[in-house]
Amino acid sequence: MKQVKRILALALAAMLLAAAGLADEVNGHINFTEDLAPYEGRWVTFQDGFKLFMPTSWTRLDVSEAQQQAGLFYRAGNGGSDDVVGEVPMGVAVSFIKAGNLATLDDLAANFTGAGFGEINKLEINGFPCVSFVKADGNYRGLAFYHPKYRNYILAVYVTPIGIDDRAVNDVGSAILCSLSPFQAK
Repeated sequence: MKQVKRILALALAAMLLAAAGLADEVNGHINFTEDLAPYEGRWVTFQDGFKLFMPTSWTRLDVSEAQQQAGLFYRAGNGGSDDVVGEVPMGVAVSFIKAGNLATLDDLAANFTGAGFGEINKLEINGFPCVSFVKADGNYRGLAFYHPKYRNYILAVYVTPIGIDDRAVNDVGSAILCSLSPFQAK
């Protein structure tokens, strides 16, 4: 378990090197394996060509009409507690937006910076070039990446809470984000 925590801490450190961002390059590469997750998990697949390794104790939540109109298409959470983080409500959401004039990872990073997100970092996670971000005032963090087939769309995965002061929460959130992997729909 110590080795898993150490690897997750290194993965998180790679994600949070935001202030040292290098133009036109990713700042780190993350390759996730299931044994890195501090929870029993299962793969949740998305027809958009990716999958996430989610805690088995989490359940899928309804997405309201207003949320759907805003581009949100998936939500899941622990119902307020679980055996890994205790009495801490955690959740994940997945959404999409049209890319508009955004075409590169640098464009995406600049867009998130301009929208007030912090700790922006460009990474490659399991082959996906991504921008990691933190929205401290919203208490969430996440990843944004171009749709694997339709580059005119940007997909985003959000995890809440950030988990700065709680290592278990931080590790679960990091594992979910770092599990972003390609999936071939049949």
